Amino acid sequence: MVLNEKKVGIIDFDGGNYRSVEYALKFLGSKTVKIKNDGKFDVEYLVFPGVGSFDYVMKQLKKNNLDKYITKWIKEKKPFLGICVGMQILFQVGFENIKTDGLGLLKGKVMDSKDKLGRNIFRPNIGWCKLITKEKKFNFLDGDFFYFNHSYVCDVYENIVVGVSKNNGKTFPVLVNKNNIYGIQCHPEKSHQVGLNFIKFFLNEKQK
Repeated sequence: MVLNEKKVGIIDFDGGNYRSVEYALKFLGSKTVKIKNDGKFDVEYLVFPGVGSFDYVMKQLKKNNLDKYITKWIKEKKPFLGICVGMQILFQVGFENIKTDGLGLLKGKVMDSKDKLGRNIFRPNIGWCKLITKEKKFNFLDGDFFYFNHSYVCDVYENIVVGVSKNNGKTFPVLVNKNNIYGIQCHPEKSHQVGLNFIKFFLNEKQK
């Protein structure tokens, strides 16, 4: 299957960075489908765009049964990519604004970056940071700079972190991978060619 034949669903929860992700996918030749509920869609890959607070996003997902759609998709071992808050909601709980249960598909919590990394970091962390990979499969990204815009970070309780970055010398998780799940804290859709390289890599993943 060539890249331009791939059908990609994009979660639309009435927020987030839908348009930028859609543009990047279409630039790569993919066909995109907007996913706004737990209906049946003819797609092979699922992407959750970033931007938004943990509590608001979870509220919107439950309102439209998208929490059930995402959970079912992942449990069926289909390729899933969560970007920024789209990665964060995969964890058990988040503390943005109010304590909120996440989808619980990954073990860990989402914390204020100052609580996790210390008071001397940059918050929000906005700009270009180097990605340092921790697994051979992702070495093609090692040393590349990606665009970040976040104030919360993941505290991961299982061995799934495959890429990290630094905020004023403090290391934090950026890239996680567990079977068919890929999560990235930065914004590949805003990171020029290196971001497109990562998205192309994801679109070459096969259903397990």
